[in-house]
Amino acid sequence: MDFFCFCMVLLSLFSVLLFSITQALQSKANPKRHLLPLGPKPFPFIGNLLELGNKPHQSLTKLSQIYDPIITLQLAKQVLRTHDQFLSNRTIPDAFQAYDFRQDSLPCIPPSAKWRSLRQICNSQLFAAKILKANQPNRRIKVQELISQVNESTVNSEAVVIGRAAFTTLILLSRIVFSVDLANSSSEMAREFKETVCGLMEGMEQLFDCMISQRLASRKAHDYVRTNDMLDTLLNISEANSEDMDKTKIRHMFLALFAAGTDTTSATLEWAMAELQRDLEKLSKTQQELEQIIGKGKPVEEADQNNVRIDGAHDKNLDDFIFVNSHQVPFPICL
Repeated sequence: MDFFCFCMVLLSLFSVLLFSITQALQSKANPKRHLLPLGPKPFPFIGNLLELGNKPHQSLTKLSQIYDPIITLQLAKQVLRTHDQFLSNRTIPDAFQAYDFRQDSLPCIPPSAKWRSLRQICNSQLFAAKILKANQPNRRIKVQELISQVNESTVNSEAVVIGRAAFTTLILLSRIVFSVDLANSSSEMAREFKETVCGLMEGMEQLFDCMISQRLASRKAHDYVRTNDMLDTLLNISEANSEDMDKTKIRHMFLALFAAGTDTTSATLEWAMAELQRDLEKLSKTQQELEQIIGKGKPVEEADQNNVRIDGAHDKNLDDFIFVNSHQVPFPICL
């Protein structure tokens, strides 16, 4: 056994040495390589990943001080792109093991035919240009409702609970997926949904099971009119091929989508407002820029975001949080 381990270590060292020699020869043979800006020497296979560390923004600042503002880095092309499926893996939290969530959930399953199929469904039913364009009036209405709620709280001298206000983003998913407005506070189902989200997703599976069962029962009625929403599409796929999609997979997909679409939005918005409250100068600049570009008392349109830069609100801590929050699905490199 010891001899076998020794041979494996020796073979690995020989492979690394051979790869380094090959890279060096290719670098000398490529004259364009010498025209690139200066930078740290890369390691075989992993490139300059070690120099970046777990705080890349700070590491890049230090490297720019050592070399130049423009530097050359090799970010492990062999690991991250060429052989990524063999050298990468997803870290699955223990909580995701319950109810076989890890087997059918898009954030958990490894790249495979099932994973690509689920991604294709999400892209075509949620993120396609025609879907986003069709739901633009709904987004406009919800933005105006949110502004009205904030104004009403201001008039009544009440505190605005940013996290609860962000629940209005549910309209973007609930109307597309279920053709139901889960953000409607007068709805009993909406109240139950908010409670389950705030309660760390407890009871979410039962809620989605209920909605799927109701839709299945409605589809059996003679006077049923297809809504052609995401749930209808997934049920059509399930009827055509139960191996590709079934009730369990539909439920797990909705769990992942609604958790990502509500909790992350609330967390980012709360953090942004907290950072602005800490720096009144940036808050004042942000208010002035919004008033100058959008106009006081005018409705906010989606086209306005192309003109609003919010330079006053630019904050390093917020940038760090948004970077982490936008990469919450873990995908570490296993070497």
